[in-house]
Amino acid sequence: MRISFSKWENYSQCPRRYKYGEIDKLPRAPVGQAAQRGTNVHSKIEGFITAPFRADYPVDHHRDVLDRYRDPSNGELFTEYKVAFDDDWQRTLPTADNVRFVGVFDAVLNRAGEVEIGEWKTGKPKDTHGDQRRLYALMAFQTWEPEVVTATTYYFDATSKPQILTAKKSAVGKLIKIWNDRHDQIERDTFHPPRPGFHCRWCDFSRTKAGPCPIA
Repeated sequence: MRISFSKWENYSQCPRRYKYGEIDKLPRAPVGQAAQRGTNVHSKIEGFITAPFRADYPVDHHRDVLDRYRDPSNGELFTEYKVAFDDDWQRTLPTADNVRFVGVFDAVLNRAGEVEIGEWKTGKPKDTHGDQRRLYALMAFQTWEPEVVTATTYYFDATSKPQILTAKKSAVGKLIKIWNDRHDQIERDTFHPPRPGFHCRWCDFSRTKAGPCPIA
């Protein structure tokens, strides 16, 4: 079984929703306007930072951040960079049979001894964004072997200040244990209890949308 940050976020919020979508493969509603807007913003930012001579900023906020990422003197740039890891947290191909963890970095600057990760968000901050920063820091350590990783979540609707995680190489063992435990938690779960909450109003599988959920 392979997991990503989005799958963990889905499971941690409601294991029953995870089951309906990831295991039972029940049909979902079309992508909503908010999610589509997020995808469009990601695409525009990627195009901007990979074209250093463009002057038309695709967003109103964090322009200084975008300039830093497209400045070649700040490090080797990667955008929408896919990574995959096996049971031992060794790099493998995303299409390999032994993949256990997968991730996609919005943007990365790699320079000697240090990696800087930028994650672009629209909408409001979520507690789970901290989980993403920790997972991506671990993936950066296993990919480039730096001494320090800085992972920052930027909110392009100006709903919050950037959220920052700085991790040293000595944290790798702890991070591996956290994510191995989470992977095993999902894999061992045979009941997938529903976890009702505010998020139920958007769930494709809720009773209000003629879905199979017995709770909401």
